Amino acid sequence: MSVRAVVPVAMRLSWLVLFALMIGEFVTDLPGPGWATTFLPAMVVLALMVATTTLQARAAAPRGEPGPPVEVDPPVTGRWSALNSPADKVPSHGTHVYGQTYAIDIVADPETGEGEPPARPTFRWFWPLFRRNHAFPAFGAPLLAVADATVVRASDGQRDHL
Repeated sequence: MSVRAVVPVAMRLSWLVLFALMIGEFVTDLPGPGWATTFLPAMVVLALMVATTTLQARAAAPRGEPGPPVEVDPPVTGRWSALNSPADKVPSHGTHVYGQTYAIDIVADPETGEGEPPARPTFRWFWPLFRRNHAFPAFGAPLLAVADATVVRASDGQRDHL
């Protein structure tokens, strides 16, 4: 485990120990030095808070000069709508993990002829609660590479969400 994973867990556990000791001292009313049961765990919590803040500041600090922007192609063809893009906020989904910092949600929006129903199912209040994947125009659409690269590993077997 890395330090970034251990320190927040240790800090939470220290808070629990601190409150448990304070409640235990108050409830049991045992004689003894109160500073040993409250002051020392409080110092541990404070030290862990400083360590966590330092790690977060270090992780957020820019590292060197950023490289030039890289132009990539879209991973889809046809007409699509972009939602929740980094143009609104960074990170676009509220987190830097799982590759979500600059993620863009795209929704297939194919053109339909005049008088035809929309290709994408419309919102319904009651029934059906869920629609099968094949009801959406993006299902089964090819996903293209955004740049020239070599596929190192591919896996299959993950079920579609519904």
